[in-house]
Amino acid sequence: MRNLILFIWKNNFFFLFILLEALAVFLIVQGNYYHKNVFIHSSNQITGKIYEVTHDVKGYFTLNRQNTRLAEENARLRNASDYAFMESALTTIRHEDTLFHRVFEFIPARVISSSVSRRNNNWIINKGRRQGLNEDMGVISSYGIVGIVVEVSNNFSLVYSILHKQANISAMLKKNNHKGFVTWPGVNYRKGIIHDIPAHVNVEKGDTVITSGNSMIFPENIMVGTVSEANVKQGKSFYNIEIKFSEDYNNTEYVYVVKNLMKNELKTLTEARDDE
Repeated sequence: MRNLILFIWKNNFFFLFILLEALAVFLIVQGNYYHKNVFIHSSNQITGKIYEVTHDVKGYFTLNRQNTRLAEENARLRNASDYAFMESALTTIRHEDTLFHRVFEFIPARVISSSVSRRNNNWIINKGRRQGLNEDMGVISSYGIVGIVVEVSNNFSLVYSILHKQANISAMLKKNNHKGFVTWPGVNYRKGIIHDIPAHVNVEKGDTVITSGNSMIFPENIMVGTVSEANVKQGKSFYNIEIKFSEDYNNTEYVYVVKNLMKNELKTLTEARDDE
């Protein structure tokens, strides 16, 4: 405090000058309409800029929270979408029964570890058993399929992304419903292959590839990619089809885990059939 007082005392003429200048500006602004308007306009611009910068800085630090809220909102919309339900044609007598029954639930999650440059790319997401996740659940994004949950801890899950040699995704051509399965050949993380499409089928560049719904993991009609190249080798019965994935796996941050609410019922029927 003593040093501060000494500093002010040594520079008292300077501070007196600043005070008188401020007083002069105040009197000019207050006594002249034109100067007053110029001052108000300038101060509003400066204040606006300060608020804009403050808002941008605040928005940057809350971006993660906002993205999480958007992911949760998207999950609620997916849970209300048509492919989360199946139609039942049965007539019921209970008032609370409806024509549609929920089959899939979508749980939002965030990717906390990922890769695209390895032959087998394992990802980790920040949801686990405590959040309702189990092995063999599908993982999708806003743009398409991502992979399959293979291991689960209390709060995290390991995912085989589609960029893994053990990831085989049941898919089909949207325009004609011809089915095959998608794999990744291990080269370009944006390119995959769809197998088992017969040679007599009309396949063209740009055709859309979606999930077939033939597994208990993914619902039907989830985007996979588009055909980038298709040809049939002489004497072969099936196409060689290259597709471009709809999701950019090097830029995936928020995903949705697909929970099949009727998986146990379907699994019981499948096991009963296999035991015959």
